[in-house]
Amino acid sequence: MKRSLGARPSPKRRWWRWWSARARFNGIENFWGLAKLRPAKFRGLSRSTLRLHLKECEFRFNHRRDNLYQLLLKEFKNNPLN
Repeated sequence: MKRSLGARPSPKRRWWRWWSARARFNGIENFWGLAKLRPAKFRGLSRSTLRLHLKECEFRFNHRRDNLYQLLLKEFKNNPLN
């Protein structure tokens, strides 16, 4: 039996759509929660360094399951600062 274009998706598919949308939303909420805590740690941020702090929050969030020490050590070894 062929599904028509107006047919409702199965309950399993509806659940998956809801769950995947929820997971994306929670990921964004988690990032902004982390980013909002950062200014409190420094008792505020200057306008000139806000972008750098957000980039650091992005990096830490994207690599939250990695060993940051090893990751940065490898990065500095490949691209020295001098």
